[in-house]
Amino acid sequence: QLSVARQKYEDMTVAPECLAIQVQVIVTLANANDLASLVLAAQVDKKTDPQVYKDAITRQSTRFAAQAKALTGFITGGGDAATPAATDAAS
Repeated sequence: QLSVARQKYEDMTVAPECLAIQVQVIVTLANANDLASLVLAAQVDKKTDPQVYKDAITRQSTRFAAQAKALTGFITGGGDAATPAATDAAS
């Protein structure tokens, strides 16, 4: 389902002012998909040292969390959203 949602956003046509959030949604979904793939692989691959998967899942979890936080910032208008900071009208 993650891939289907990501593909929907990839194929979507958006207004130029919405492009940044569209890209952020795609990046966040891609990172979620990568994390899910690692978790599934760790469950079925009995030949690879489990620590390899544990380390990879930890790194990917950190990446996903950062992207999810950025997406939340876009949605809520706060946090790490990559938009210009407001300036004081008196400046």
